[in-house]
Amino acid sequence: MSESASGRTSVLLGVPDEEVLDTPTAFDTRIGGQPIWLQGTAADGQLGLCKVCGGAMAMLLQVNAALEDTTYERMIYVFTCRNKKCRRKEGSVRAFRGVLRDLAKEAETTAAAEAEARAAAEAKAQAAAAPKPAVGSMIFGDSSFGSAASPFGAAPFGAGPSPFAKPAAAEPAADLAQSFADKLKVGLAEPAAAAPAQPWQTVADPYSSFYLYVESEVLSNEPDKEVAALAAQAEALAADGAGPSGGDEWSAVPESSGGLAIDHTFQKFADLVNENPDQVVRYERGGAPVLYSKTDALAKKLAAGGGYSAGHLPACPRCRSHRVFELQLMPYLIEYLEDKSGVDILNGMEWGTIMVGTCMRDCVPPLDGHVGYVEEWVGVQWEEIK
Repeated sequence: MSESASGRTSVLLGVPDEEVLDTPTAFDTRIGGQPIWLQGTAADGQLGLCKVCGGAMAMLLQVNAALEDTTYERMIYVFTCRNKKCRRKEGSVRAFRGVLRDLAKEAETTAAAEAEARAAAEAKAQAAAAPKPAVGSMIFGDSSFGSAASPFGAAPFGAGPSPFAKPAAAEPAADLAQSFADKLKVGLAEPAAAAPAQPWQTVADPYSSFYLYVESEVLSNEPDKEVAALAAQAEALAADGAGPSGGDEWSAVPESSGGLAIDHTFQKFADLVNENPDQVVRYERGGAPVLYSKTDALAKKLAAGGGYSAGHLPACPRCRSHRVFELQLMPYLIEYLEDKSGVDILNGMEWGTIMVGTCMRDCVPPLDGHVGYVEEWVGVQWEEIK
């Protein structure tokens, strides 16, 4: 999360907007409801089943996550199991990515790449056919090289290619176009797959659905004064040998504060929530998640070595590329969905945040027609049991 002088960060926030009373499209960003599939082609039903109990899961989020400079549409879906027996168990929350090829855009991009490659090849050919200066002219200078005052020119070994570099072999225009198009398609030329192995199971009682309004995060840069004062006292105690190291995110505080410790990780999380309390989604592909706590196994894995690194996320099982953080769901989503859907909030979901990591290359799964879906990484930090 980078921040400008105005307090605007690189994070996009999803805020609940009006309720979905019409029929949404497959490209609408919303929470709750049933999934709307790309071109009506459903994902493999296996992706919507809880890995703990095997039951159908309820959708939390469907977000339009299109990337720049690509020739395909892109969606991310997040689901959760509402079976109480499955809570706090791995596999009770799942996420997957949907891809829809845009054939018209692919053809347009390929044509532009071919034209650019042909122009580059022609320029190389013209340069190769240009007459070379005579050796005498190169040594003694003429109007095409240097000047009378400086036969070697202003900077004979300055900017530009080394005079001793071996010239690169000319690449055929067709090859240039193909390589450029391949980079833009990110492996979209995949063979079509068979129909989904299992029909999609629709949950009988989905959450009420609401569109999301997307806005940039803006922070006030005004930290909580009371928390800052307690942290300063804790640092003083640590310096006097009466508490843990000041570098620890957990710091002892005086008895006058009730003897409670400050969890600086959670405090940072809470401060960000308080700045924009209606946020239900934080989106920043390639950024860093905001941890709910530093004490659980997931936090220790993601922040191994002292700080978050995308290298701690498991690799993409399809192409073995690294994954990157893309988005996280925030606690207000629980309250909002369960309250609007008439669910008992106190006995509802118990997560603090859900994080989604996606393939860095955004590799494309086998396609059914022009549509494909692939499961992505989900990390859940559960509320701590007091």
